[in-house]
Amino acid sequence: MSTKFSLLALSFVLLCLAQTHAQQDPACEYPQVNILSDADPIYPSWTPIAPCANDKTLWDPSVLWDDYAQLYRLFFTRWNGCTQHMHIYTTESTDGLIWDGELHDIHDPTKEPSWGQGIMNNFETTSAIQINDSTFYVYFLGYTHANRVDRIGLIISTDYGQTYTPYYKNPVLKPTQSWETSAVGVKEPSVIYDSTDSLFKMWYNVTTYTKITRVGYATSPDGKNWTKYPDNPVFLPLTEKIGEEWPGEVNHVNVVQDPVYGYHLFYANHFAIFQAYSTDGIDWTREPGYYPQVMYEYDSAYQPCEGCPWIFDSLDAYGSPSMIFKDNGEAFLFLMRTIPGAYGYGKNPPGVTGPGGMMLGLATGICFTPVSVNPSEEKTIGIQIFPNPAAKHVTINIQNSFATSADMILRDIFGRTILSVTQFTLPHFLNIEELQSGVYFIELRTDHPGYFKGKLIVE
Repeated sequence: MSTKFSLLALSFVLLCLAQTHAQQDPACEYPQVNILSDADPIYPSWTPIAPCANDKTLWDPSVLWDDYAQLYRLFFTRWNGCTQHMHIYTTESTDGLIWDGELHDIHDPTKEPSWGQGIMNNFETTSAIQINDSTFYVYFLGYTHANRVDRIGLIISTDYGQTYTPYYKNPVLKPTQSWETSAVGVKEPSVIYDSTDSLFKMWYNVTTYTKITRVGYATSPDGKNWTKYPDNPVFLPLTEKIGEEWPGEVNHVNVVQDPVYGYHLFYANHFAIFQAYSTDGIDWTREPGYYPQVMYEYDSAYQPCEGCPWIFDSLDAYGSPSMIFKDNGEAFLFLMRTIPGAYGYGKNPPGVTGPGGMMLGLATGICFTPVSVNPSEEKTIGIQIFPNPAAKHVTINIQNSFATSADMILRDIFGRTILSVTQFTLPHFLNIEELQSGVYFIELRTDHPGYFKGKLIVE
């Protein structure tokens, strides 16, 4: 245990060079991460002896930090030898390295109510979020082999993760927009709850029949009823190779909120993991130089640890990123570690043991704060909006501020700018009769440090 902790501590010395940025820039500017070789792959104590889960496959991990229980929760999909289908599993760890918690089979596709295609065959690509101390939402890709159409479902736990129940209106997201219906469907969800906007936000993949993958975006007030962004897709693959990034691939997206402002999007491309940044979740800027966070072993200086319980090949692959930014500045990037087998990536003939498999890897780094941003000065609350809800007009002011004027931006739930006004006086009388009913977000900037955000409900 002490060796693992010392190696983990050493890995945190990897720092990025901080540059000066405006206040709306990320607190973690493209945090570089290093493979933690002592935990790559992580070899859980329950592998491979768990009942029915009798192979070494661990697909598409989704890891969250449960601040209430003070432990990591891992959700993933895995082949079940009893039903011959891919199930959803979960387990726990106190440090992210040793996963010695009990393995729970929380969803069997043959028990999922029909989605109009008969019995479900397989689940893949979980995305888990914690609503409060006792409630978890786990989103996943579901499909049948016959006439396959990818769609996204939801299971819910309200008893601290002990049991999970399928949402009775599954699927919660299915292909409806033209760019989705002309492809395989909607898949590989990444879901967060944005407490600032009081909205669930989902990014998801759509793969065409020619294997071109793009990213869509949707929002929901309750995590169950979703509205898609009308100008989808929001993130496109390259059309030609630039730097280390290959064209056509933006797979297995994982979006996390920046500790101060905006969003980070991690995605798999050509057996490596890349990153992009956005202030609104819609317009994305790729990592400068198109350089990956984690590269597959053939192109990287990293060599696997001698003591790892796998026979390594020279073309090991990384995918399915799951990033956690912790309050102390640590960046934990969990990922799927793919080991080539005799019959391809992660595949071996029945009954044959050996190097093949998909397991859990871990990369770590430091999430730094740009020098121009003082977190103590950043303000994301403090706007007075009265009345609220309103139908005709509102008065806007800033609490406990000596500011007499401000610049204002009014956005809709998709982050689109509806109104932009510079140097208006405070308090400000705003006519909203021309706005459609719905939720809007007001952002104010003054000569003082920080920015101020508030939510307006138009009846």
